[in-house]
Amino acid sequence: MTNSKVIKSGMDLPKGLMVALGICAVIVGFSILMLFLSSPPSKIYAAKVNGEPISLSVYNKAVENLKFQYSKMFKMDFNSAQGKGFLENIKKMTLESLIDKELYLQYAKKNDIKIDNDIVDTEINNIKEKNFNGDMKMFRQALSERGYTEDSLRQEIKDEKLSEKVKEQIIAEKAKISNKEQKDYFEKNKATFIQKEEVKASHILVKTEQEADDVLASLAKGEKFEDLAKKSSTDTSNRDKGGDLGYFGKGTMVPEFEKAAWALKNGEVSKPVKTQFGFHIIKRVDFKQEKARTFEEAQKDVLDALRKEKSGMILQDFIKEQRATAKIINYVYPPEQKDEKGNVVKTDEKAKANEKASDVKVEATAVPSK
Repeated sequence: MTNSKVIKSGMDLPKGLMVALGICAVIVGFSILMLFLSSPPSKIYAAKVNGEPISLSVYNKAVENLKFQYSKMFKMDFNSAQGKGFLENIKKMTLESLIDKELYLQYAKKNDIKIDNDIVDTEINNIKEKNFNGDMKMFRQALSERGYTEDSLRQEIKDEKLSEKVKEQIIAEKAKISNKEQKDYFEKNKATFIQKEEVKASHILVKTEQEADDVLASLAKGEKFEDLAKKSSTDTSNRDKGGDLGYFGKGTMVPEFEKAAWALKNGEVSKPVKTQFGFHIIKRVDFKQEKARTFEEAQKDVLDALRKEKSGMILQDFIKEQRATAKIINYVYPPEQKDEKGNVVKTDEKAKANEKASDVKVEATAVPSK
């Protein structure tokens, strides 16, 4: 009965008041729409690529993410004179990168190049497991702090994977490398393809020394190393593979781990080894001595090196071709334009002029990202 009374009282509002409220709602909605439509493009977009917008919010978020990474990695102070200059370069490079990315995505659409959703799902699951140990609360909190939702993260990953797929296809099509070219490259760079000494090892990572001692006790009782790794290891990247780390050379692992792995003989198991990650029980599986490789043994690496060497120029040429035929409007760093009297045109007037002149293509001057 209470609910019906509430509903009824709402319906009993005077007809004049209801009409007035309806008119107000329409006016508010129309005002918001007009506010959006009347806003200068430079207040909404960072750029447009063949009519497709790159929003200012996406651009600002990309800049903030890079600032965060540089601050963390290099302790960069963006308030210093040097930091302010570096930040300006970051802003320009970020916008150029977003424009290039949009060109790759448009090429993908035109050529029906797609990415399976399974690839995106796998990537997101890897982020959840490796970065947050499957803790969804921490994952969502981190997304929120960086200005993301899971849907927006999914879209960003999908776009990134798609642009990478386009790059791979372009390189594969244009990086034709003859057998003679491969052999010549190998002869000139033999020292690069020497097989360095490597160790193959597995490990079980636990949090405390007591847990490590318990693992050793279980091994002494005859339990298999691989089974204990699957059951006890906290390293989710290789736990399901029985702790298998594959082959690795010197300088790959943290010093304490490397020293212990190299000191073992094949088949031996270490005592607990403490590192910044916890306590490791290491089993050395195999060892490869340093040796010179033949061309046949090194051919895959030779081909990869040549492709990598050529890929930068191939992609740079591709982007240059795409930009030559694209209509790009840069609202953040538009090229300077002057009116008939020689006065510099303001940014918003300039952007409008660029939008109207469909035969004029506006490009930023920074070097296209690879």
